[in-house]
Amino acid sequence: MTTFVFADKVPNVLPSTSSWELVTNSRIFESPLTRAVQTAARKGSHWKISLSFENLFGEDRAKMQAFIVMLEGQRHRFSIKDHSFTRRGTGPQTGLVTASSTGGTLNCTRTVSTSLTVKSGDYLSANNQMFMCTEDVTSTTTTIPIKVSPEVRVSSAGEDVELINPVGVFIMTGSTGWDTQPGIYSSFNIEAIEDVLA
Repeated sequence: MTTFVFADKVPNVLPSTSSWELVTNSRIFESPLTRAVQTAARKGSHWKISLSFENLFGEDRAKMQAFIVMLEGQRHRFSIKDHSFTRRGTGPQTGLVTASSTGGTLNCTRTVSTSLTVKSGDYLSANNQMFMCTEDVTSTTTTIPIKVSPEVRVSSAGEDVELINPVGVFIMTGSTGWDTQPGIYSSFNIEAIEDVLA
């Protein structure tokens, strides 16, 4: 299994439309007698994406075809960012790495103490996992706890944290092809889920 970087294999191609969804692993149980509702949340929440690329031609069309074929369905993985993301936080990510983390907090440390802000709604990635910040945080110290969702799956320390171009690692949900129209224009639809074991 190989993980390919979408931006390297298909440079300068942006989706015409994209849909991102956090699929939660929670269930609701309702009592048949009292109708009382109870919720159980379990680990395993992950991102689901749906991307459409309309009317690609020439070099872009060929590179997208090669990318789709190279993945061989669900055999390989690919990393990709949300192309609609614009970071709202400020400050450099210089030297920002993970520390021991659990649950919905990604603990980070860094070698510099300049002001760093991560805004709610900003994506970030670390340890092959993509997160969204759920609470604004500003820090001028070298230790930064960031509230995130989904929960931290891997608590490795010392891994780089990406704030500028955060990516997730995804696996196709099935086989993908393309439609071709006269003039040699092709359209592609990609459906994928985050690889929680990446």
